[in-house]
Amino acid sequence: MFWIVAFVSPVSISPFSIAGNNIATYGRPEAALFAPQGIGQSMAVEFAYSNDFNGYINKYFAGIQYRGWAFGWLSLSVDEFSQHVFAFGKSIKNFGINILITPEEELDDNGQPTLRWYYGIGGGVMKVLSPLWVSASLYYGNGYIGTSPFGYRLTYDRTFGSISIMYPTKNYTAYLDAFMERGYPLEIRAGFLVKVHDMVKVFAGYSSGSSAFHAGVVVSRGNIMTGVALRQYPVLGIGGSGSLLIRR
Repeated sequence: MFWIVAFVSPVSISPFSIAGNNIATYGRPEAALFAPQGIGQSMAVEFAYSNDFNGYINKYFAGIQYRGWAFGWLSLSVDEFSQHVFAFGKSIKNFGINILITPEEELDDNGQPTLRWYYGIGGGVMKVLSPLWVSASLYYGNGYIGTSPFGYRLTYDRTFGSISIMYPTKNYTAYLDAFMERGYPLEIRAGFLVKVHDMVKVFAGYSSGSSAFHAGVVVSRGNIMTGVALRQYPVLGIGGSGSLLIRR
C-alpha cells in the first residue's frame, strides 16, 4: 500500500510545528512521530486534527509523554480507506530514538486477508549553540507492500533526514528546515512565530516541497495551549489543522 510513503511523512499535522519545522516539536508528544530529539522531560498530553486538499485527507493524532518517554498514535482517513501508525520514542539528554509500527490488513497472493507490518526507526540530536538551537534527525523505513501484476515483490524503502535551526527571542522565534529525502530534491521550510500578547502568538511559514503557505494563531494560558492553522496549496486547495496541548 503506497499510502505509507505519504502517511509516515515528516509533515507535521499540528499548527504548533511552524511550517512543519521539526525543532518546533521540542517538548511535545508529536516528536515521537519523526523528531525524537524533540522529546522533552515534562508530562504532556497532545491531540491534533488536520485535513488537506479541501477535506479529502484527514489525519488524527493523540500522544502522551513522561520523563523522556513518548507514545503517539496517528490515523489517516481517505474516503473509506484508513491507516494507523504507532510511535514509541525515548530521549536521553540531547539524543532521541523512535520506532514506528504500522499494521495493515491486505490480500495476499492467494486473495486471502493477511496482516502486513511496516516499520521505521529514527534518531536525532539537539544542541543549543547560543543564540541558535540546532537539531538533526535521520529516519529509515522498510516493509512489505505486496506483489505486482508481473509477480515482482514490492517493498517500502524510505530514507530521509533533516537539519533544523531555531532562533528564539523574547518577542519572536524564527525557524528554518533543510529536509532531504532519497530520490527527491532538497526541501526548505521557513517560518516565524510572533508574540502579540502574553497569551497570543501568530505565525506564518512556507514549505518548498509542497509549495504551501502556512498561517495561524497559538493561544496559551497556564499549562494549556491551543492552536489553529490554514495551509494554501497552489493547485490542491486549502488545508487546516488544530491542536490541544496540556502540560503539567
